Amino acid sequence: TFTKDGRFEFTFNGFTMDMAVAQGTMKVVYGGKDTGTWKRTGAGQYVITGLKAGVSAKATVEMSGIHMNVPMDYQAALQPNTAFSCSGDVIQVQTPYGEIQLDRQQ
Repeated sequence: TFTKDGRFEFTFNGFTMDMAVAQGTMKVVYGGKDTGTWKRTGAGQYVITGLKAGVSAKATVEMSGIHMNVPMDYQAALQPNTAFSCSGDVIQVQTPYGEIQLDRQQ
């Protein structure tokens, strides 16, 4: 949720990402709430600042029928300023490690 006064709130209630990895699949489940401020920089670009992370993430990997927990520090992965662009069903996030693109699926 983004408010007109520049505040935002991201709520994750079991938000799950399934990813293919070299020899299996990885599942990351997010829960909690992040808050902060945002501002528009032009042409559909937005910058998030003042992030207060309250989300936790649990990652597991399945390889050859074996399930393993993967240590994951969601807080450490967050950057103080992150730029993103939204267009329809796609969000592109620029991070110091590269670009992430998420597509909405039904």
